[in-house]
Amino acid sequence: MSTEKAKSSWQEALRCREELIKKWINNTISLFESEVKTNKSIDHLCVTSLTVSSKYCEAIIRSLAVGCRMPAKALLRVLFELSVKLLWCLMIPEERKLVADNVIEEKIKRWAKSTVTQDIRILRRFKECIADNGVSELENRIKKFEDIGKSLDCNQMPKFAKLVKELPGSWSKELYTQCYLQFNNAVHLDVTSLGGRVKEIGNKLFVDSDSEEKSQDLAQYCVTFEHTILYLVRTHYNCDTKEMDKQFRIEPCHV
Repeated sequence: MSTEKAKSSWQEALRCREELIKKWINNTISLFESEVKTNKSIDHLCVTSLTVSSKYCEAIIRSLAVGCRMPAKALLRVLFELSVKLLWCLMIPEERKLVADNVIEEKIKRWAKSTVTQDIRILRRFKECIADNGVSELENRIKKFEDIGKSLDCNQMPKFAKLVKELPGSWSKELYTQCYLQFNNAVHLDVTSLGGRVKEIGNKLFVDSDSEEKSQDLAQYCVTFEHTILYLVRTHYNCDTKEMDKQFRIEPCHV
């Protein structure tokens, strides 16, 4: 296959994946709008997970379309973390099924507690490097977050690695190392990830500004993570997933 023909084929496959994701998202949002009549924390989390993840998918696909794999990997790490944390929130032990709403509410509070604690930690570090005239405003922000933290009478959510271990099956045994660590060098650029871009061939040095992963594989990760998020939301509200699952299992351009 010629280079131009291969490029055209890849762009078509990418377009098919983008259209498939959009179809899933639009259908799920329509189901959400017609079926969900409550105003619980989990409703807010689900609908924002749907809408925000759709933007991340759009950015990932567009990055891959122009050959930007490293930025796509960074966005994939965010999408992966969201899918894992949403699964953790919605995962209910069998012995607590009768109080599922309470369990989910508590987990969302724990997630919020972790976020606030991290915000406080970051802001306190900022005090060492901001001008004196900004300290007062910074301390007010810290106090605001501290008050929010005190109002959340719960523990923080587990650290990410520990959280993954609480998940069932392949989630805990494979995906952490396969996804989280694979995408890490795109999120945290350091001397290792930057130095790895330098290649020596013979007596010459070449610099590769992008990742070596196949764009097709990264695109499939995007489809997989978004399918997971949509599946979790649909399942939580007892909405059908069969058609979406069927489409997920076949080549996107054949849907």
